[in-house]
Amino acid sequence: MSKKVIVVREKKRGCLWLCGVLVLVSLAIYALAFALCIAAGVALWFGIRYVWRRLVAESPESGIVRAGTKLPPIGRKVAAGVVCAFVSLALIGAFGSTTQTTDTTQQPAEEQRSEPAAEAEPEPAEPENGADDDIVYADDEVVNEFITDYNAASQSPFTGVEDGNIRTKFYAYTYGFRVELLHANDTDDILVTISETDGKLTTDMRDVFHDTVRVLDPSLSDEEIYAYFDTKVSGGDTADTLGGVSVYYQPKSDSWPGRIELERVQEN
Repeated sequence: MSKKVIVVREKKRGCLWLCGVLVLVSLAIYALAFALCIAAGVALWFGIRYVWRRLVAESPESGIVRAGTKLPPIGRKVAAGVVCAFVSLALIGAFGSTTQTTDTTQQPAEEQRSEPAAEAEPEPAEPENGADDDIVYADDEVVNEFITDYNAASQSPFTGVEDGNIRTKFYAYTYGFRVELLHANDTDDILVTISETDGKLTTDMRDVFHDTVRVLDPSLSDEEIYAYFDTKVSGGDTADTLGGVSVYYQPKSDSWPGRIELERVQEN
């Protein structure tokens, strides 16, 4: 009789171990599913960021780019983050609904039916005439003021304004070039760097050079600016300043692309 009691107890212990393993496996599957849902949202965020950068580089004059640039950089990031978080939560809800009874699946179904309405938010409306002064392009005051002045004077206003690796640095596109806009600490003024972009060389920077110089020193004439640029990029002998603008020209080499740096001449 005692032997039968021992066998029964061993069988009970085996059942407990099996139940414990099943519970752990179930928890692992749930954790993996949730992690994949979150990873999908993160991947979507990077995908949106990549598509946006390619769009502003290749089609800076498109309606989508113009509408998107009405928001400040932090606003675009928050909007993309909200969409990605919504997608992750929707995936988690869809996964969780498969484990619920028929009575509890009605609410997730209603939420899924409402998704298209939430994603189809209207694009920001085009500003009325004279409203550009109220647009904030960059969080830095010096950079934002330069972008505002440049867009008012240029035939190709800046698009795709995005944050740099420091708080006072930003990037934007104009005439197909990617331009670095830096609020320099040593001068407390704007430093503009125009770099060769997607096959466009320094010799193609004529218009963006002209528009930038006109903002930095409005007293210069078009003829003075264009003549200086043509001489500079052709290797002619020119001064390092044009009116009140300091000019640094770096031709293209095997180590780095060609670029032009522009900033106002600082008074001693």
